[in-house]
This record gives sequence, C-alpha cells and structure tokens, in this order.
Amino acid sequence: MVSREHFDIVLMDIHMPEMDGLEALRRIREMPAGKGDIPVVALTANAMKGDREKYLAAGMDDYVAKPIDHLQLASVIAAQVGLELETGSPLPETAEEAQLPYSEDLVESAAALFDDFADLVANKR
Repeated sequence: MVSREHFDIVLMDIHMPEMDGLEALRRIREMPAGKGDIPVVALTANAMKGDREKYLAAGMDDYVAKPIDHLQLASVIAAQVGLELETGSPLPETAEEAQLPYSEDLVESAAALFDDFADLVANKR
C-alpha cells in the first residue's frame, strides 16, 4: 500500500500473516526517498525487556506495546508527524485534558481513527 498511496505514518503490526512487520519494514525502507523514509511505528505484543531496542535497531521509528494506550499512541503519532502534544506529567486522563494544539476537526478525526482501529482489532479476534 505504501508504494501505491501516500501516508504520513505507518502503524506496523509485527505479527501478521504472510509477511511479518520486520519484512514489511525492510521492503518499505528499500523504496525511493519520499516513500521509504516514511515514519514506521511498531505495534506489538512483544513487550519484554529489550524488545523496544530490537525494533528501533531494525529501523522502526518508534514502538508501542499492546495493549495499546490511546494517549501513548497519540503521543507517538504526533511526535512522528512533527506535532507536539502539550501534556504535562502525568499524562492526562482524556484527550480533552491533553490540550492538543490543533483543530477540533483533527481531534475528531483521530478519535474516529481510534474507534475504527478498535473495531478492526475486535473483528480480527
């Protein structure tokens, strides 16, 4: 899909049928500039000590362990596409508390994306 369409970021599941996430990442990185340099974030249930470093060393731009924390994922996506979430410490409980520095339409789109993603995962079980 990356070779045919434009994306701002790829959320890459590590364990997929037919081709695992590391092989898919290798193929993306072999693409010409503009395609091959897209940010790729590993999404995986592999959450043992050293797994994050392993995926970053393999060329992933970031790593999010499952079960996915929506605020962590939003923070990673924002960082990879050049946005900063203004979240103090500790992380806010809701997206509204995060004081996201972009339009309400984008916040609503992100919320819909998370809902679609959750539905997709639920239907794959």
